Amino acid sequence: MCCSATRVVPLTLVALALAGCGGKPQVAYSPPVELGDLTAGLAAPDNTYVLLADEPTEGRFACALAVARLAGGEESGGERTVLVATQPNEQAFWTEQMRGIPAIREILFLSPRSTRAEGQGVPHMCAAAERLGAALLLVYAPNVLGANSAEVLGALYDTSSHEVLATLHASSTILDEDGKQVSPDPLRGDHRASDARYQAQRKFESYALACLRELIQRDAPPATTQPHKWKKPWNERWWVPRRW
Repeated sequence: MCCSATRVVPLTLVALALAGCGGKPQVAYSPPVELGDLTAGLAAPDNTYVLLADEPTEGRFACALAVARLAGGEESGGERTVLVATQPNEQAFWTEQMRGIPAIREILFLSPRSTRAEGQGVPHMCAAAERLGAALLLVYAPNVLGANSAEVLGALYDTSSHEVLATLHASSTILDEDGKQVSPDPLRGDHRASDARYQAQRKFESYALACLRELIQRDAPPATTQPHKWKKPWNERWWVPRRW
């Protein structure tokens, strides 16, 4: 399993505006990315995944998985969404989640550079992922909704057919003792447990893993006329050392 190093990109743009002359700065968040920006006409219930492709498959796995992170608002330069490079720490989390799953051969992280030839629409990203050897593409977009409220939306695609296989959603809102959202950013130390952005992202990754596991369970090995050596009876495996 491998991942490519990419440059650091901010999670989202936050504009600061003064509330009147000499007033206290207020935080204005950029418009969130919607599921319709990832795939049209589909829903994503809160904090779960919905598997749309419920038919058994044959030979889909093992395969490579491509991951593409989108951002919206002013980061897109006038466009509704834009592909951004995943940060190295995000790549590490994705790689660790998929560790130990033989059906996922590797993870490829799409970047604006890797999709330059095709473009940045979802069909173009599917084409770029297929060109790089990935049969599946997971497109996701984190949204900051408040001082300590966040969500992550996503869709899983088959890269050859551009079919949507699943939609995913994860959210987190963390309140302090007074019932208010307070950003942990200014605080010193490790506050991941009280950071809604961190918790929403980890939850989304767990849903993606569960979704892939369900797809893997519904997939059968490709038909072949050649016997596979790993399916031989144990006593016929000549390469296994005998201890009797």
